Amino acid sequence: MKITPKSQPDPVSNIKIHDGSFRWALQAAEEVAGKQGLVVTLKQAGLGHLIDNFPENVSQVSGKYSLGEYGKFNVGLLNFFGRGGRSMLMRIGRISNKLGSEQLSAALGNAILTALRVLPEGARTKKGLELVKFGMEKFFVYQGVQPLVMSVEERGDKVTFKLETCGCCCGFESDSPICYMWTGYFQEGLRGLFGKDREVEVREVECRAMGAPACVFEMSKLPVDS
Repeated sequence: MKITPKSQPDPVSNIKIHDGSFRWALQAAEEVAGKQGLVVTLKQAGLGHLIDNFPENVSQVSGKYSLGEYGKFNVGLLNFFGRGGRSMLMRIGRISNKLGSEQLSAALGNAILTALRVLPEGARTKKGLELVKFGMEKFFVYQGVQPLVMSVEERGDKVTFKLETCGCCCGFESDSPICYMWTGYFQEGLRGLFGKDREVEVREVECRAMGAPACVFEMSKLPVDS
């Protein structure tokens, strides 16, 4: 895997990130890499100001942090973990989902999440992703503007989540997809709809870092054991 900074500024890097989401990812990385591992990662990524100074656990966009910083954080983790980066970042994405699920439930209502679990299994993945989109549209608002561009589509027996404003890879070019934290995030969230031991297959099939107009994550409608 070869990752380099983009030769031209990436406008997505200027988008402000939801404070809580950045905090959950940092907490998850500290759990997986250890405190010293996170310190090394942040220093090497030029994010030393985040050492022992995580964003607050709030449901807002304060404007203090950007997707560009998140992209540097993601690439810094890939560099830190090396060949094992894919699986480790997916694990960080899973933990980040767990940390944020309590706030999501409080904001959207437990009744909505419960209703998703009683839908026919073939409809749960699409409805679950639509809920993620709704939640991000609710939380990622800065100065009255919701800057993220997302869509959910059905493609035969698959469902896709398309993100034109992906923070994981903004500002970078790569010869392969690098948004593994999102992959883990989706895996964990969808597992909550089907049961703890039932996994939905998730793959990033297009990535902005590779020149695509958007990062596209493709998911099976049913768990792999169905």
